[in-house]
Amino acid sequence: AVAAEALAEAFLDAKTRDVAVSRALYAVASDLGAAELLDDVGRRIHAAVAALLGDVSDAAFADPQATAVVLRVVLAGTVRAILEPRTGADATAIVRRELPTVCRTYLAGAALVRP
Repeated sequence: AVAAEALAEAFLDAKTRDVAVSRALYAVASDLGAAELLDDVGRRIHAAVAALLGDVSDAAFADPQATAVVLRVVLAGTVRAILEPRTGADATAIVRRELPTVCRTYLAGAALVRP
């Protein structure tokens, strides 16, 4: 539970520290076709999430790699949505409050050993 919340909060903090800069970086990466760079970042994030899942003491996962994929997609997709120019600060605040619960609940459901 703590790991899920910390992961969600750290991911949001990193991606929304400066929303204008993050929006610009996403746009430039998309426009420049930086697929290789984005793939590398995705692999590193996946490895970090999978390692985190392997280190939690209160749960085990039948397929930690698959669980890491889903968690990474949830995090990345959510951040991508709140970085859309038409998404307001109120939605960002709601996501910041609720995303840790989403991550915690998903991991609790995916765990073989539940706290």
